[in-house]
Amino acid sequence: MLFAKKGEIPRHSFLVLFAVLLIFGFQNCAPQQLQFAEVPEEIDLGSTTPPPIDSKSCLFNGQEVKNGEAVTSYLNSSVSFGDTCRAQVRQCVEGVLSGSYEYANCSVGKEASCLFAGRTIEHGQSIAAYLTSSVGYGQNCTMQTRTCQNGVLSGSYGFSSCTPHQPVACTFDGKTVPHGGSVVGYASSTVTYGQSCSAQTRICNNGTLSGNYSYGSCVPGQPTSCILGGKTIPHGSSIIAYAANVVPVGSSCQSQSRTCSSGQLSGSYANTACSVVPVCGSAHGAVSFTVPDSSSLCRFGVASGISGVGTHESPWRWSCSYAGALHSCSQVPCSKITVRARATGDDSVANPFLTIPFNGMSFKMNGQSVVIGGGSTPSISQAGITTYSQLVSIFSGAIGEVTGGKAEMVLGGSFTWASTRGLPLQGTEMIIQGKNQKVSFQAGGFWTLSPTVGGGNGGFASDVVCKE
Repeated sequence: MLFAKKGEIPRHSFLVLFAVLLIFGFQNCAPQQLQFAEVPEEIDLGSTTPPPIDSKSCLFNGQEVKNGEAVTSYLNSSVSFGDTCRAQVRQCVEGVLSGSYEYANCSVGKEASCLFAGRTIEHGQSIAAYLTSSVGYGQNCTMQTRTCQNGVLSGSYGFSSCTPHQPVACTFDGKTVPHGGSVVGYASSTVTYGQSCSAQTRICNNGTLSGNYSYGSCVPGQPTSCILGGKTIPHGSSIIAYAANVVPVGSSCQSQSRTCSSGQLSGSYANTACSVVPVCGSAHGAVSFTVPDSSSLCRFGVASGISGVGTHESPWRWSCSYAGALHSCSQVPCSKITVRARATGDDSVANPFLTIPFNGMSFKMNGQSVVIGGGSTPSISQAGITTYSQLVSIFSGAIGEVTGGKAEMVLGGSFTWASTRGLPLQGTEMIIQGKNQKVSFQAGGFWTLSPTVGGGNGGFASDVVCKE
């Protein structure tokens, strides 16, 4: 223990004070070893002169570095976070300090934080970032972890949150179908009677409907009626139809029941009525019938009554009209008769509208003879018919259409032609027209003659049409 003289500050008190001052002077310095100069045992506090420094010592950062001692110095007083303080040892040699670094200490800066979406991210901390702020329904958000490293964020995703969209509803036939809901669609809005509506279940998936049927409803069509012969047959009803509308005496009407099914009639018969009528002829010899006897023909009187008749009051009065493929007859006098005959081969008539006059003709049908007129010499006077053979050809062609039995015709008592078979009719149709005409009707195996009215002019043909 040291003792001071009377009136002096004790030596140990001074030493304590000096040590405290040294601590406060260097409390922020970086680690370094400082060599303190020896302190005189006695200091005169009343003196302002600093303690003497050894001439061989050095001065660094305001402190004495004794000769032979070293001190650590730094290039910079501070460096950024992540950098290293560059140090240098400087030694005092005979009053000269080696090296050049000037700073007695060096501090490392604090690490920097990062900024993301308005938030501060401290150094070393991580956050979740997203590629987009939202994704469609059924898709996944793409995430990325970003870490702050001294003010720099790793990664690149720029959104702090991501929200999946809600599913979208569908629209069908003006109605809303929620996601996951279903609706029934149809291929068409209507179908014909008897057909079924084709349906399809369509499911909504985020705004898209499965399937492709586009109609919201389907109505089956109503059955339609049928029409036959001007008559309406309701659906499901039937009608009796006939093969022909008239048949000759001795034949039967062929019937058929036809049922209507939504506009379609079963069967094929096209007539709604059928009658049995007497027969008076055929259409151009194309239709022939077998008649039980001559009384079934449409005529009045008997064959013997024909001979010599020459007045309008004859019982042989005809009126023929078409009824389908046949003729029907009524008791109406004919004031004008049109007779059609067809020439065979190349025969033709230059002027078919004029009468062909001739005399003396007899006709035998199934053994019964009918004679009209007088003389035996034909009179050929019309232009275009220049030979006797041409006239014979015309009449023979007509007679040849008779079927069944034997037909015989004698012209002028000098030419006879007989046949039991038909002949082909070719060439040009000729029309013989006039009031005083002899008319022939064909019906099956029968021929019926009307009398000449008012004279001996006449014509012979395969088909007859009565007018007026």
